[in-house]
Amino acid sequence: AALAAGHAVDGVEGKYNMQPIHWACREGHLPLAKLLVEHGADVRAENSEGVQPIHLASGYNHVPILEWLVLEMRVRLNVRCSRGSTPLHEASYEGHHATVQWIVEHDSDLVALRTNKHKGWKPGYGDATPLRFAELQGHEAVVRYLKASPYYVRAAQEAAEAAEAKAKKLVEDEKA
Repeated sequence: AALAAGHAVDGVEGKYNMQPIHWACREGHLPLAKLLVEHGADVRAENSEGVQPIHLASGYNHVPILEWLVLEMRVRLNVRCSRGSTPLHEASYEGHHATVQWIVEHDSDLVALRTNKHKGWKPGYGDATPLRFAELQGHEAVVRYLKASPYYVRAAQEAAEAAEAKAKKLVEDEKA
């Protein structure tokens, strides 16, 4: 009724200036999220911390909303909020195995690092991968899954190769 009466779909509320689309995705209300978009809501809207609806759907374990955002609305999985976290960081932090698995299966960047500039994180969470988030939070099933996933294995191999190349270059430079 409020939408039919012309009420805005992008009004903000609360400490983080959340819009109705944020709340719908956070709470798992896919029909409401779709209705809001039909009336002009932006699926890429950012709250005061740069958090988009995809971060909330991931952090609150709402795979159907995540599927809709990514597959139908074409929201990128590697989008970062102002703290530097991706949807995979959010799901890993909360230990949501099904969401982590869905994101990984859709080729998310598992080695995305969190920036250090946000002061609200506990020690150890700055500049951390989703795997590190799961480890710090004690989410063993997510840790095992991420370590075994081909995406993480490939990323770890690439990082090791890059470190080895850097070490070789340092040795070569010292000889010269």
